[in-house]
Amino acid sequence: MIGVVVLLLYPEGSIQLKPRRTPVQTELTLRADPQTERINYQTLDIPARLAQVELRDVGVIAPSGASALPTERASGAVTFINRTLQEVTVPISTTVSTSRGLNVRFTTNITVTVPAAVNATAVVTVTAVDPGPIGNVAAGQINRIENPILARQLAVINELPTSGGAVKQAGVVTREDKDRLWSIVLQKMYQEGYNRLKGELAEQEFLPPESVIVLPLEGIFTPSLDGEQADQLSLDMHAVVRGTVIATQHANQLGLAALQAEMPKGHKLDPRSLRFEIGQVLSVADDRSVTFTIRAWGEAIAQIDTDQVASMVRGLPIDQAQRLLAQQLPLAEPPFVSVEPNWLGRLPWLPFRIRIDVTE
Repeated sequence: MIGVVVLLLYPEGSIQLKPRRTPVQTELTLRADPQTERINYQTLDIPARLAQVELRDVGVIAPSGASALPTERASGAVTFINRTLQEVTVPISTTVSTSRGLNVRFTTNITVTVPAAVNATAVVTVTAVDPGPIGNVAAGQINRIENPILARQLAVINELPTSGGAVKQAGVVTREDKDRLWSIVLQKMYQEGYNRLKGELAEQEFLPPESVIVLPLEGIFTPSLDGEQADQLSLDMHAVVRGTVIATQHANQLGLAALQAEMPKGHKLDPRSLRFEIGQVLSVADDRSVTFTIRAWGEAIAQIDTDQVASMVRGLPIDQAQRLLAQQLPLAEPPFVSVEPNWLGRLPWLPFRIRIDVTE
């Protein structure tokens, strides 16, 4: 009797099992809506929030059009001739001009006094009123004094041609230039706004670039009119940059629920194997809700009932127990079975004397 008790209670069996793992994955199309307050597992809607930043920026480009712009004024000298016996003073900025064809006007650069004698003369330098080649006139063309009092007292003539009036090529602002600059500044503000908003994200939040929009509040062009001559066109823009911020944990919750729904019977999801990846943005609605995809991966671990295993193999020889376990259980590798003392060669009859370790 004592021997029987010893045979029942003394032996100890050990079984090591590694259950089979099955990959599972799913892909969902979700909608992140700023108007939604909680996750909807039926419609696959999740909450989102709108974030925005206010910016001001200035863009500058060279106009694409071009025209000749008068820049340099012509200069030369005129001779005043006294018609009287009185000394005559000609003030600075006295205007003289041509009398034929275009009325080209010049002003004196200094005050000069013509001596008191008929035909007495005084020479003074002059500068054209208007810039450009129009001021380059031939000798003898400047022959009129605009001041009527001086005109009765003096005659005027340019004995040499005037010169130096010139033009340069200048840009001309077109509507296409404004449209191009507007697009450049919008793109620059989009990038700056996106970077600012992205830098303010909390942990486990993401900002789809497709959801970011620039809303101009004010845009001032200088010069403002089409066709104006200018070396550069500038745009001072004030705008709000707005985007839809999505919490990844909300998307992951729906992905997890979908994985759990696809678990094979008799399996459980290994939380250590979970991976989630935000996929493609499919659309952005006018209300800034974002439709996008999410992919989820994991591994399903076969569940093993240790009590059932112990009852299944109790009292069996080691090799027979190994074969039975390999046939009946979803295992990743052959089971390991041992018994102490090993000379018994078979597992204990009492299930509670069999220790079963399941390594997931």
